[in-house]
Amino acid sequence: MPHSTEKVFHLETMKSDYYQGLDSVARQRYDDKISAVGEDPYLIPPAEQKKARDCSIEELPALCYPDIVMFLVEVPGYSVSALKAYKSLDAYRHFLHGWVRSLMVCTKKEKFIITSKFLQLWKILFQREQRRMV
Repeated sequence: MPHSTEKVFHLETMKSDYYQGLDSVARQRYDDKISAVGEDPYLIPPAEQKKARDCSIEELPALCYPDIVMFLVEVPGYSVSALKAYKSLDAYRHFLHGWVRSLMVCTKKEKFIITSKFLQLWKILFQREQRRMV
């Protein structure tokens, strides 16, 4: 029994800061992603990743708009109507304002993984913007 407790503790310590900040529903979805690729994408060593801007078109997965929409519609929290109003989504605004940085890509278990970092200042600015809208 102590052995299994040690293993659970070890697995919990191998989760990224991103994972630690998720609510329980988002954590469950992220756990599914971790299972699919074998590790927390934000803990993949930089040496195993490549800057997205350095990728050739042949290295990127063949995707088109409907593929992305269908994937997102299957994820709880998104709907077809929300995607039609994509300019109102937080993710779109974060990207538009330049808060998304360091796009990195790699492939694990035949899954194409994209990770990024956000400027820390975005939280403060986003909260100010939200208050102005109210």
